[in-house]
Amino acid sequence: MAINAGALRARLNWADARNRPSPLWLLLIASAMLVLGPMALLVYISFDVSGPQEAYRFGLTHYRSALSDPDVGPALWNTFRVVGTRMSIGFVAGVLLAWLVTRTNIPHANWLDFGMWISFFMPSLAVIQGWTFLFGGNAGLANQWLTGLPFIEESPFDVYSFWGVIWVHLMAQVLSTHFVLFSLAFRNMDGQLEEAARVAGATVPEMARRVTLPLFRPILAMVAVLAIIRGMQSFEIERILGVPAGIDVYATLLVTMISDEVPRIEEGVVLSVVILLILVPLIFVQRFYVGKRQYTTVSSRMKPTTTNLGPWRWPAFTFVFVTIILLTVVPFLSLLAGSLMTRWGFFHIEQVWTLKHWAAVFSNEQFLSAFVTTIRLGVIAGFVSMVVLFIIAYVLVRTKFRGNPTLDFIAWLPWALPGVLLSLGILMIVLRIPLLHFMHGTSFVLILALLLFRFPIGVHLLRTGMMQVSKELEEAGQIVGARWWYIQMKIVRPILMPMLLGVGLISFIATLNEVSGVILLASTQTKTLSLLTLDYLIGAGGSKEAASVITVVIVFLAFLAVLVGRLFGLKLNA
Repeated sequence: MAINAGALRARLNWADARNRPSPLWLLLIASAMLVLGPMALLVYISFDVSGPQEAYRFGLTHYRSALSDPDVGPALWNTFRVVGTRMSIGFVAGVLLAWLVTRTNIPHANWLDFGMWISFFMPSLAVIQGWTFLFGGNAGLANQWLTGLPFIEESPFDVYSFWGVIWVHLMAQVLSTHFVLFSLAFRNMDGQLEEAARVAGATVPEMARRVTLPLFRPILAMVAVLAIIRGMQSFEIERILGVPAGIDVYATLLVTMISDEVPRIEEGVVLSVVILLILVPLIFVQRFYVGKRQYTTVSSRMKPTTTNLGPWRWPAFTFVFVTIILLTVVPFLSLLAGSLMTRWGFFHIEQVWTLKHWAAVFSNEQFLSAFVTTIRLGVIAGFVSMVVLFIIAYVLVRTKFRGNPTLDFIAWLPWALPGVLLSLGILMIVLRIPLLHFMHGTSFVLILALLLFRFPIGVHLLRTGMMQVSKELEEAGQIVGARWWYIQMKIVRPILMPMLLGVGLISFIATLNEVSGVILLASTQTKTLSLLTLDYLIGAGGSKEAASVITVVIVFLAFLAVLVGRLFGLKLNA
């Protein structure tokens, strides 16, 4: 059968025919409004000194008021202190753990890798409560054992302190996140480059300085910026452990300002703008630092190599294994024990163990409502993120749209902004625009926030997957007359399913764990399990036992989601 050459060319240019400026410019504008809109409004509000029913009036009154607040200076200093300390320790430990597991002949590397990934999904609230159970002042179980020794009179370690906050940060977020990012970089680094340096007579320090570190520039810059941002957005650790010890940080002070009996919204906005001004230069420095040179480390002749540890193999295994136990097993068992105790930390009463807290929580309407809300938000956020982020990744990879560099930057930007800052911007949009007042405290706003928080990593995963799918597969579908959506459903979707599941899974688990990014947006009707747990931990009528029960449920849901993802082909270390 003869095929008309003109018709064939038209079919092969099917995708280009859809790359019309109007729809793609609308996508760019919508993305910009979604990401940049909240930030722009915060800056706008910070200079608005007009009163009710008055037109906009520029002034610096809010800045003078906020910066003269005696709580702001110490909070910013504590923020920088916590961020700098946890980042310094996390960098060294993260690189060491990732190198041992991925670039050496350490025994059982695959199992160690899986254990570190499990710690990556461990909810922060579980780690906080687990270590509080052990080292929470004189009531901590480990402290009780230690003070029982004849040569120890006082509790040697207290999580309600600066170094306690740092320790829980390392156990809850820092080590696992740094390991995941650094291990991915190590796996994609061609070992032949280092081997060539050895053959040329380079010493280990020279090889590290002239080969390894230059190849590591992109990931080092990304992790540095990410560590600063994650440190600035951290809320639950400082709120539960830091505030009782007099350690307020940016996020805790901001939430206090907004939730005061007389809300100090303008001062909170100014504080957020100050943080934004600190972060924006870091964002551009990071992108310039990474973008100056090319860092191609994967080629058709790539040969990953491993370092022989010799007699240090088993000591290295012990170090990584103990780290995984401290990250996962120790906090979870402590958390589970706390949920089964009559009174948290009291081992010397008549009845130590009970199931009454489990029965009370599961019969509590507030818990049942939060459970249903969390599952509903997680499923919807996961599905929406898969669809929306796939479209953005498709445009970035498959089209020659002139706005792609800007769209790429916008897609990455939410990763460079603290979640509590983004959520404040969304809150201000809802409160300042009359047509959007009805959205205040609704599930829609929470889903929007959850989508924004996972925007960068979702686009990155799907973009990487899309680049691995040959365009010829889509062109074959075009030749036989298939429509675009049919090609995506029948050809692209099955190939990208593991990554699509990964994006959905990340959004679902974010719904389970997120605190700082949703605490300003949720209402009583849309309270999630993590927010309910926080209420039990710091609320007036709080109950550590009930909080432990709910957190065990969160851990169970997170690991159930991971297992489901693996059953459908998701590979954690892909």
